Amino acid sequence: MDFADTRQDLVTSAQLSSHEKFLTRMVISAMQVLREIALDCGVHIEDLTVDQIIIWTERDAKTSKPQTM
Repeated sequence: MDFADTRQDLVTSAQLSSHEKFLTRMVISAMQVLREIALDCGVHIEDLTVDQIIIWTERDAKTSKPQTM
């Protein structure tokens, strides 16, 4: 089980409102992506620049398969 999965499970059982759970899950998901970007760029998360995040996101969008409906 992935560490992020464990955190998501903790959110489910937490005594939070639905809105608070939504926001918490959103932050966890964002941190997972930022960690991946930082590893790819070879820097700490706190040292990431907006440009690095944009470039990584654009590159990822180009290499991801389009979803078919």
